[in-house]
Amino acid sequence: YHMKRPIFFLLFTIFCLKSVISFSQPPESKKKFDKASESPKAAPSNVFKSSRISSTNARTLTQQAEIFKSENPTLAVEKLEKALKLSIEEKNQTDEAHCYRVLAIVNLQNGLKESGLRFSQKAYKLFQKLNDKNGLNETRPVLAQAYFVNNQNENAEKLFKEHIEFSKASNMPTEEVIARYKIADIYLSQNNQELAKKQFEQILSIEKKRGNTDGEAIANKRIGEIYQSQKQNKRALDYYKEAQDAAGKGNNAKSYSEINNSISRVVPEEEAIDLRKKSLEKSQETKDVDVETTENLEIGNSYLDQNKSQSAIPYLQRSLELSDRPGKLKEKSEALKSLSEAYQQQKQYEKAMLTFQKYLTIKDTLIAQKERQILKMLSSNIALSEQQKQIEFLENDAELNRQKISALSHEQDAKEEILRRQRLLIYSLTFGLILIIILSYLIYKNAQKRRVANQLLALKSLRSQMNPHFIFNALNSVNSFISKNDERSANKYLADFSKLMRMVMENSQHDFVPLSHEISILQLYLTLEHFRFQEKFDYTFAVDEDIDADAYEVPPMLIQPYIENAVWHGLRYKEHKGNLSVKFKKNNNSSVSVIIEDDGIGRKKSAELKTENQKTGTSTGIKNTVSRIELINELYRKNIKIDISDLKSDIDNVGTQVVISLPKKN
Repeated sequence: YHMKRPIFFLLFTIFCLKSVISFSQPPESKKKFDKASESPKAAPSNVFKSSRISSTNARTLTQQAEIFKSENPTLAVEKLEKALKLSIEEKNQTDEAHCYRVLAIVNLQNGLKESGLRFSQKAYKLFQKLNDKNGLNETRPVLAQAYFVNNQNENAEKLFKEHIEFSKASNMPTEEVIARYKIADIYLSQNNQELAKKQFEQILSIEKKRGNTDGEAIANKRIGEIYQSQKQNKRALDYYKEAQDAAGKGNNAKSYSEINNSISRVVPEEEAIDLRKKSLEKSQETKDVDVETTENLEIGNSYLDQNKSQSAIPYLQRSLELSDRPGKLKEKSEALKSLSEAYQQQKQYEKAMLTFQKYLTIKDTLIAQKERQILKMLSSNIALSEQQKQIEFLENDAELNRQKISALSHEQDAKEEILRRQRLLIYSLTFGLILIIILSYLIYKNAQKRRVANQLLALKSLRSQMNPHFIFNALNSVNSFISKNDERSANKYLADFSKLMRMVMENSQHDFVPLSHEISILQLYLTLEHFRFQEKFDYTFAVDEDIDADAYEVPPMLIQPYIENAVWHGLRYKEHKGNLSVKFKKNNNSSVSVIIEDDGIGRKKSAELKTENQKTGTSTGIKNTVSRIELINELYRKNIKIDISDLKSDIDNVGTQVVISLPKKN
């Protein structure tokens, strides 16, 4: 009844709360009004009344903008403007956030750093508000890059590290590698080469693990560059050669060429030329014309630096020939310039002059081309800025719309104030009731804990009494040997006794020990008792083979007092030699019985002899054991049972049987 009382109080409290909440709810018509005012369609808005785009949704427009963001940023922003209109009009903040994310990418790609940061921050905050983990994961690297280009390195590093953890958890090694390269760039911008090197080393480990030879080549090259900047050319060369080996396994002639170019800076000039020739062969094998063009030019320039113009001219002519393609004016101008120098060294001044004039013509074309590109980029950025003004208007209108909704919400709050006050009184009373119930429950639990603590203390006290009692009886046995001047027996007994004491002391610290430990103690104890009283009894000790002794646990020194009782009070007073049997028998899968039988004088006769010989008190061991079992069964929900009975009732030596039932370990 006492255990069920707190549950009853809890159920009663829930019933009261339910009644209070039902009573305090606004009328049905009021709830309908609340629901309507919260609905996106119910909120008043005069934004974009005539600008609905019926055929395409915001998400599709955003996806199209992502496709065009690099090739045609102006078109991408146009589509994003339409997508933003739709998402704001429909109050779809997820689509709105994706619009801001793609806008941030477009702005960052076109050098508009501040706008890129502003849009990426807006996207990230919206995804946080929506608890959209996918959106956050897509936006995080964009925002981190925006922080980096705006020289906010601390924020950038924090976000890139978060993206690394996400990439690890999602098993996305490519994303992790990209983020680590970004962090390394941050460290290099801060001139912290050691931290950057650690990032490159981790990248190298990832690339090796997934067998990406191109990635291995790049990581090794970056580490080599750090060592080279630290004037540790030998270490740099080791990593460059590792990069060279990795690049050589693939078909990336450009990577192979770049690595050989790095090596050429730390090796003698002749060796550098040989490396470039290997790169040239690689480019010819892979048919990479761009790399072949560059390598011919570099080999020619290397020969020029050594005043070996005769050797340089064929390579420079080949570079010029290969660069005679659309879009390769820069490479062509460099080849013409170097070839002009080679002719001049050869004293072929007419050729040198003609070649240099061609170089100047192409140089003028390049300058004009560069100017057009700059003007185009500026006009593109201006156009983007103008387009984004419309987007700013959209953002402002959306903010005004949200403010109107907020104003309506405040008005609604004012109307609910009266109901709140009514509910406050009811809630206060309910809280007081709950508080009383909780306090009652805590007082009950505290009393229960105290009771358990007292029981544990009593159990510990009983357990501590067992050891002195056992030691006292054992020392009596030693004393009897000494009184008989049997020094050898006393010494042997003492040696076995000390071993037994160690085992008993080790087990005495625990409430339960494995049955196998208790069996070992009982076997040694019986050996000692029989050593002393071998003329009084013989004994057998048997354990069923199918008993897993470690699967059962028993309170230490639980069985010993009953064996001691059988020897000291049943068999010791027998006129003839008696027998003692200790058996461990498996009942079923859940319990084991310990059966202790003796053919001694029996309990009644033993009690009479104790009176006649003025034996004082009852057996301390048995009394304490009974008390311990009662406490253990209550505290630990055990079901240890002890049954004591006479074996025979019609003869003098009736004998005694003790059956102890031990349950399996929980």
